[in-house]
Formats: sequence, structure tokens, C-alpha cells
Amino acid sequence: SNSTPNNDVLLHSTHALPEKGSGCHEINADTGTTGNFISVKDVSLLRDVKPVTQGIRVELPNGDSITSTHVALLDIPDIPQQARVAHVFPGLTGSLLSIGVLTDAGLSALYNATTVIISDSAGKVVLTGKRSLTTRLWMVDLVQAKEVQTPLQYASSVIHHENDARLVAFYHAALGSPSVSTFLHATDKFFLNGLPGLTSVKIRRNAPIAIATSKGHLVQSKKSSL
Repeated sequence: SNSTPNNDVLLHSTHALPEKGSGCHEINADTGTTGNFISVKDVSLLRDVKPVTQGIRVELPNGDSITSTHVALLDIPDIPQQARVAHVFPGLTGSLLSIGVLTDAGLSALYNATTVIISDSAGKVVLTGKRSLTTRLWMVDLVQAKEVQTPLQYASSVIHHENDARLVAFYHAALGSPSVSTFLHATDKFFLNGLPGLTSVKIRRNAPIAIATSKGHLVQSKKSSL
């Protein structure tokens, strides 16, 4: 190739195509792509779109190559500025979100069989996506991503706790005093992300001791010994 190495980028995803009949703006949360590469159909959801005189060249899995024509910013307020840089490719059918770029900016991505959750260093969820039943790829809706990912507000968020132990004890009681292992599991799986200030680290350091939990376990133990 006659291009400079800085302008050559590999596009590893073999499924850059959107689902047939899909009118929504979805972007593939891809671990193999080296940059945020955007299709023309999604340009309306970008900010500060500017033409470039020398675009970056991307090599497709089939050996063909395409070149970007514009640079822009993803309109996703909750991710760092450096992770929002995007390149527009007229020859790209579906858009790609680079998990590598996001993690380099301090974010983390957690995948399971149906969902991808992207969080910042404080544990706040900034993006979520669902796995497509058709392509089996994890897709993020760009329209929803434009909205600030504000967690659900609970009455507990206006209650000030003197220390972490009181915070953990409050949430533990509010959730019905589950066993500590169940409490930790729910937190580690991001089921309790809407509870401000609650982390698995705080739970482990301040393991709640509740009468309700102890009585429940005592009754269970008695039943199992009969």
C-alpha cells in the first residue's frame, strides 16, 4: 500500500451490516475495531462533523479498503472526549463502536449472553446495548445513547449517611435483608446500579448483620435439621 502506516486501520468485524428492515440507528459494540467508524446513515447523530483532506484508510475483512471523508464526535455526553472521536465512511454499511478506544479512555465493558454494559471508573453505567437475535452482535442504540445515562432516582438518594457501614445497612434493609452472598452477587452483576454510592467493595468491608437475615437463616437451618 502507498498509504502511510498512520492512515491504515484494520476493521476486524465481519458483520458491519445492519439488520434488514431496521430503521433505527444502532452501532456495533465491537472489540476488534481500532476506531469509531460511522456509516453515512448515522451522520445525523454526530456532532461537529468536519471534512478531512486526507482520511484514514480502513481494510475490510474481504481485503477491500475504504477511506474516511469526515471526522466528528459521537453525541454521547457521558463518555470521555477522546473516546467520542469518530470517522465517517461512505462505504461502510453499518457503524462500529470501538471497545478498545473506550477502554483506553478509562471505561470498562462487561458482556454477557444478551447485554453489554459500559461503565466509567466510578461504576456509573454510561452505555448499554442488547445482543441482536439476528446477527448475534451486541448493538447500542445511538438515539438512546445521546441522552445522558441518568440512573433512576430513589428516595434513598436524598438520605445522607454518616459512613459506608450505615449506607450498606440501609440498602440491605431496604432490599429485605438478603444474605450477604446474594447482596454481593446482585451488586457484582450490576442489578443494583441505580443505588447511589453502593459498591461490592463497600459491602465486603461493611458486611451487614441484620436480625431479619439471621432469623431467616435460623428458621431455614431448623427446617433442614428436621
